[in-house]
Order: sequence, then structure tokens, then C-alpha cells
Amino acid sequence: MLKNYYGIIIILIILLAIGGFYWFQYRPAEVKKECNTKSVEYYKETFNGADDDGDGKVSRNTVDGIEQNMDLLYKSCLHSKGL
Repeated sequence: MLKNYYGIIIILIILLAIGGFYWFQYRPAEVKKECNTKSVEYYKETFNGADDDGDGKVSRNTVDGIEQNMDLLYKSCLHSKGL
């Protein structure tokens, strides 16, 4: 009878370890990857449309604004996913 309890306790410990790994390691890494992809896509789309006069140059102020918005997008994405 005591061996059954040891087996159940070991299984519970293993399940808790797997759940902890998922919640604290795997899930945050996947969320960060997804949010980074979204912010990089935003940067690409916005930067490609930032050349107003068609000379191939984008002003530093415009780039700084795009980067600030990209950072805000990344942080808000993390916040919306619970990180």
C-alpha cells in the first residue's frame, strides 16, 4: 500500500516539473518569439512606406518614431499575453 503512494507522489512530482517547465520556460519563449515577429513585421511595413519623396532616404526622426512604436507594440503584445 505504501508503494502505491510513492508511485503516485513520483508521478505528481514529474507532472509538476513538466508543468513548471512549460509555464516558466517554454511558454514565455514562444510568446516572445511571436511578439518579436509582430514588431519586426510592423517595422518592415512602416519603414517601406516611410520614404515620402522617393529619393530612397528616410529621416532619422522618422526612423526613431518607427522604432519607438515598434518597441511599444512589442511591450503591449507581451502584456496582452500575460508577460
